[in-house]
Amino acid sequence: MIEAACAAWEAEHLEGVIADLADDVEFRVYAPPDAASFVGSGRGRDELVRRLADYLDIIKVMYYEPQLPLTQAREGVLRCRAHFVYRHRAKSLEIEGSMRHLWHFTRDKVTRLDVYYDALRMRAFYDLIENVAV
Repeated sequence: MIEAACAAWEAEHLEGVIADLADDVEFRVYAPPDAASFVGSGRGRDELVRRLADYLDIIKVMYYEPQLPLTQAREGVLRCRAHFVYRHRAKSLEIEGSMRHLWHFTRDKVTRLDVYYDALRMRAFYDLIENVAV
């Protein structure tokens, strides 16, 4: 399930990303208070798709791979680390890094998704994008 969602994200196939998410899934991309998060926090599959689509308008997913094995954090929660390469569509600048996910399950649906990334690296990337001419 998680590997399929990661493969769908790499392919920029949003319906595949949300296939196993509950309709009222809670999501949060953690960022420091002074850092922007394009996805942020919210609830619902439709809202998540809207925010991810907005992100894909500016960023191309070049590579996205979960690092196996997935580990159980506690009952009903799996931990995943993913390696990624993203490219800014207009400026062709790339960032490579890793992020961590916590996938919370109830039965066979994801009810909450928490994403943690290297905020300083991402902030530097977005600052660079703002200051580089096309």
